[in-house]
Amino acid sequence: MTQEIPLVFCFDGNFTNYAAVATFSAFTNSKSKLKVHWIIPSEAENATILVKELLIKWGLDITIHVASDQHFNGWKEQGHIKKATYIRLLIPEIISAPKVIYLDCDLIVQADIVELFELEIGASVVAGAHDAIGEKYTLMPQISGDKYINSGVMVLNLESLRKNRFLETCTEIYNKFLAEVTFSDQCIINKYSEGQKTLIDPCWNYYFFIYDNLEVSPSNEPAEFQKAKILHFTGHIKPWSVNCPAHLGDRWWEYANRLNLPNLERKPYDNFMGKKIKRGIRRRIMDSVYKRILKIGQVAKRLYRE
Repeated sequence: MTQEIPLVFCFDGNFTNYAAVATFSAFTNSKSKLKVHWIIPSEAENATILVKELLIKWGLDITIHVASDQHFNGWKEQGHIKKATYIRLLIPEIISAPKVIYLDCDLIVQADIVELFELEIGASVVAGAHDAIGEKYTLMPQISGDKYINSGVMVLNLESLRKNRFLETCTEIYNKFLAEVTFSDQCIINKYSEGQKTLIDPCWNYYFFIYDNLEVSPSNEPAEFQKAKILHFTGHIKPWSVNCPAHLGDRWWEYANRLNLPNLERKPYDNFMGKKIKRGIRRRIMDSVYKRILKIGQVAKRLYRE
């Protein structure tokens, strides 16, 4: 039996039920005691308290932290990524533990999370899974050899982050690289932690785009999908979307149905084809921008050498 494991979620009122399902999945598969922290903006407090009471009956230990998100007024919101995502930057100030696991709400934990918590990260400030897609499309400048990580599953060295002005430095990064912030706080965290990251096994954050796998049959599901210790449903379509193929969302619904949350139902996905077209256009634009940046860099290198 290991020590108590601090587990942190940050979300707004729209994700209360989904945070509950993610929390419940971690609890169900953990052999260790979990100390769960939910960090929310004030407008989500009433709904969150009601859901917390339901989870407490299962034996969970949950503390709700109401945090002001005023610091992030005017910060970039992109698509389904809203201002609440920046609340993650407040974790070292709110949670006093030396180290925590942070989890997004659009995932399920399918293994004992103690293995991830006990990962030795040394002097690193953060540990996460390599995000090749984010690395390709981010406009944030990166130092050579540094890997871009997905911020949906992280082990955070809070002691080090507190000592090194995490929130203040992240704010400076945001202001300096405003035009280059592509994936909200994820880009900022990656820039802050350059050269101070530990990579975790991708099975601990298998990010799965339902949108890109709508035609995948149950017999053709990726092996990584089957073996994932944390299954992370990234992108616009979630397991609770009405157009999510049943077999791709079944694992999530197994936990949701056991928890039996009130008012949990499949949500419509408005203008699906329109968003599909827009996403295709956006990807082509980002590919074009990325290629131009590479060309500019190559020209700059040649001029410098000359």
